[in-house]
Amino acid sequence: MSIPDIVVFFIYLAGTVVVALAFMKRNKDMHQMFGAGGQVPWWVSGLSAFMTLFSAGSFVVWGGLAYSQGLVAVTVLMAIGVSGLIVGPCIAPRWKCLGIGTPADFVYERFGGVVKTYITWALITVRIISSAVALYALAAILDPLLFPGHGPSFTRSAMLISIMGGVVVAYTMIGGLWAVLMTDVLQFIILTIAVFFIVVVAVTKFGNLSSLTEAVPATFFEPISADFTGVVLVGWVLTHVFVLGSDWAFVQRHIAVPTKQDAKKSMILLSCLYFVSPIIWLAPAMFYRLIDANANPEQAYILISAALLPVGMLGLMAAAMFSATASMISSQINVFAGTLTNAFFPTTGKNNKLQLWAGKIMTVSIGFIIILLAIIVPFLGGAESVVFALMSLLISPIFAPVLWGLFSRRIGASAIWITSIIAGFAGAAIKFGDSFIVFVFNETLAMNILSWIDLNPRLSEMLAGVVTPLVILSCIEIYKKMTKRENDKAVSWFDSRPSNAEVGERVVADNVGPTIIVICGLVVCALISFALITVNLDNPTGLIYCGFILMFIAALLYVRILKGRELQKSG
Repeated sequence: MSIPDIVVFFIYLAGTVVVALAFMKRNKDMHQMFGAGGQVPWWVSGLSAFMTLFSAGSFVVWGGLAYSQGLVAVTVLMAIGVSGLIVGPCIAPRWKCLGIGTPADFVYERFGGVVKTYITWALITVRIISSAVALYALAAILDPLLFPGHGPSFTRSAMLISIMGGVVVAYTMIGGLWAVLMTDVLQFIILTIAVFFIVVVAVTKFGNLSSLTEAVPATFFEPISADFTGVVLVGWVLTHVFVLGSDWAFVQRHIAVPTKQDAKKSMILLSCLYFVSPIIWLAPAMFYRLIDANANPEQAYILISAALLPVGMLGLMAAAMFSATASMISSQINVFAGTLTNAFFPTTGKNNKLQLWAGKIMTVSIGFIIILLAIIVPFLGGAESVVFALMSLLISPIFAPVLWGLFSRRIGASAIWITSIIAGFAGAAIKFGDSFIVFVFNETLAMNILSWIDLNPRLSEMLAGVVTPLVILSCIEIYKKMTKRENDKAVSWFDSRPSNAEVGERVVADNVGPTIIVICGLVVCALISFALITVNLDNPTGLIYCGFILMFIAALLYVRILKGRELQKSG
């Protein structure tokens, strides 16, 4: 990248810390630091949830799939929109009505302390490792962009990881959940600007789709493929129902908004974005087939960005890749720092400042572990992948019964253990257990099973991670219904809930503060766009249009704020 690109990238890093400083004074207690006081507008929650599903790997994995297989990558991501439509009306409002402070509170009240400890540490282990690997992957992607012509370097990689990880930890610690959410919103803006810019340039350069149609295989525009069949897509939808409905990072967003209607609208917004955005942000990788039909698919997005973007805008694309990873990491740090702080420093009503400082120290500690793991990933010899794979086998079996427990009076802690053991065992057998399958079954049947798994890896993983937990839970539910048995702890917990009561109706969403942050972000991006004209005098048109469009959107938002204030005065 050029010097203007690097400057743009580091301006973005500095901007995230500035946003955190803007919200620093709000963090007066744990409820503010890890719950944003329940004042988060639904649109902030929805945009943040959308960004939390992204990482730099999204550009590599989904960009690579779009480059190699085409439209199926769009279909797979659109399936997440279907998951959001299920979670929005049915699950997100349910979480909001519980009146809980953290997702761990629900697990403790509903299933007990032992289950809470098990789930907490299982999730923390997986999320810390996945965050570290994502941070390492981000450094690996940005290293050749920031330092072109240089070979791989552990020192540079460690420096990038430390700087980028340090920025994420800093804004998460300084501004709490508000900073996490608002940087997510700004990251959405950066991602949108960068992607739209490259899409417009690509369409302008290559014209209509006819040239692309001639250059790709006949199956390129088919919505499903041999790897992603209709059945696999159904499993993908169910998997993301579990994730959006019970992953603690998303539950945190469900309970941080004022009302259950806000929780519903936040997921509906995520759904709309996943129905519309995949075709837009994956189009550049598909268009790269016209430039190089034999490229490494995983590098397609980066290569087309470097080929088409003007000087300075590649820095914005690098910022978009950073922002995608930062969103995921900061969300995990915040939610688990809150969980561990509540566990080790429970609220007594007299130690708010002590607990708040404990929360900040826990945030920095988790962030430090992630940074350290990211730096040493090359020396682990793949060990982190094995641990991550083993622990990931437990995630869906955990999410499924927790989600089931939101609605059923019949399942208890035993359902967690039974589901985790059986489904985790089945997943481990599919992923690692060739010899075990041969041992359990006769040789002919074992060979048939192994060959089927090899031919249908995604389907077999879906059966283990999605279908098996649902079958187990259904059997438990049916058995207890037939025997007319309910779980005493579950009955007691349900009876203690305010029936269909609206929790947080007296809390009003803070729309003004977040909107002002968005306006400032748009104005800064517009000014950067105008400034980059000076180093792109040969073709400044795109930058001029980009700057004026951003200014126009910022003006519209500002006018809306003024009208809102006038309505308040008149009211």
